[in-house]
Amino acid sequence: DVMEHIEPDEVDTVIRNIMACVPKCFFQICLVAGDMGEMIRQTLHLSVHSHDWWYDCFERLGYTIEWHSVHDTASMFLISST
Repeated sequence: DVMEHIEPDEVDTVIRNIMACVPKCFFQICLVAGDMGEMIRQTLHLSVHSHDWWYDCFERLGYTIEWHSVHDTASMFLISST
C-alpha cells in the first residue's frame, strides 16, 4: 500500500528498486483518490490508476505476474523477477 503515494514519473524507478532487493513482492495498490489529504491540504494519492494500468506497468517493466486480483478500491499483485 505504497505505490499510489509515488509521483507518477517515479513509479517505474520505485518498482525497479523494490524488485532489485527481492525475488518476489506482493503489491496492494489503492485504486481510488484518498480524502485524508484534505485535512492537511495535500494530495496523498498521486498515482491513481486502474488495475489494467498497473498490470501493464509490471509487464512492460519485464516482471512476471504470478497472481493478481482486483477489488473495488484496490489491486493486488504477486510479482517476480523471473
